[in-house]
Amino acid sequence: MAKIDKWTSRDGLAQVEAWAAACTDQELADKLGVSRSTLAQWKKTKSDISDAITRGRADVHACAQVEETLLKRALGYDAIVKRAVKVRHVKYDNGRRVSEDEEVQIVEETQHVPGDVNAIRFFLTNRAPERWQNKVEMEAGIHAEGFEDYLAKRESSDGGSGFD
Repeated sequence: MAKIDKWTSRDGLAQVEAWAAACTDQELADKLGVSRSTLAQWKKTKSDISDAITRGRADVHACAQVEETLLKRALGYDAIVKRAVKVRHVKYDNGRRVSEDEEVQIVEETQHVPGDVNAIRFFLTNRAPERWQNKVEMEAGIHAEGFEDYLAKRESSDGGSGFD
């Protein structure tokens, strides 16, 4: 079986897609057991290989964009917002109003979007869980010092086992 046949099978393409998400072309070629130039040739001539690599890297790109957006939302950012503003033009002649008209103009403003506490919490609990996890692990134990004495006293006062 030729190497290309192994990697164009359904399982092979799934593996190529998974590796493409985390590898450079050189690393991917090494994993496939071919040279980088052979991989480049396959990408040009074998659409299924090329598509698998593209899909794998698209997922990484989308994930990177989401991470970047989450961090931006956690830290806060400045955004340019377009807003409609009415502008009134009044003409005067010798102190008397002669004409008046209005027009709507679109203006750009910079607004600060503050950091979002939920985005901060999510980011920190996933990036540094050992310091920011929500659950606290506690060890619980029963301190039974003197328990045997208690049972002995109870047995002697009840005249039985101490259990009802």
